[in-house]
Amino acid sequence: MSSLDGRGGVRVEIDRVGKVFSEDTDQPFEALRPLSIDIKPGEFVSVVGPSGCGKSTLMLMVAGALFARGALQASVTNPGYRYDRLLLATIDPSLAGFTDDQARDKLQAALARIQRIPGVAAVSANSQVPFGDYHMSQPVVRTGHQDSGRREPTYTLITPDYFASVALPILRGRDFTLAEAFSRSATHVAIVDEPLAKRLFAGEDPLGQQISIPVRGPRAARPGAGGV
Repeated sequence: MSSLDGRGGVRVEIDRVGKVFSEDTDQPFEALRPLSIDIKPGEFVSVVGPSGCGKSTLMLMVAGALFARGALQASVTNPGYRYDRLLLATIDPSLAGFTDDQARDKLQAALARIQRIPGVAAVSANSQVPFGDYHMSQPVVRTGHQDSGRREPTYTLITPDYFASVALPILRGRDFTLAEAFSRSATHVAIVDEPLAKRLFAGEDPLGQQISIPVRGPRAARPGAGGV
């Protein structure tokens, strides 16, 4: 029903598609008579007709086909990291009554024990799974450059070796240290992806730059929220 052209546009071709509802009824209902449409990339098409002629049915069928096609493509697309040979476990220290400091110590000890298991190449903890059920986001700006534009990227809290665990290369810079991950007094450091670095630091080297987290409301951004 759909295809991509060489420029990434979507072409929708409908060839004698119809819909008849026959379940739970003695009289089949033809919601959409066989119809053929060829919508080329970039075209804007309106479907006009009286109520009951099948407009909504047609749109739902097209949307369903596009969703199925997109899901199939996503299943074979390389996201840049791997899930094979990974073991994922979810923990919630609060269920055991641990305080934040106790939970931090327990997590660090658990990661160290798992790392010593023969055959384990890397181990890390993170606050959310890529393409998982939820995502966290936070507005950020370039410190001292409020005109750089406010962005609200998604973020993940991670410990060292997260990128090694999912085989995701760090293009420039370094990984987090244990102190940065587990010490309350450590300097705040962020690792940003390439699109965000280009938006915040266009034409400049992002390493060593400062980003801030704006306070919601009339107050100014918090200075020096973290270094890149």
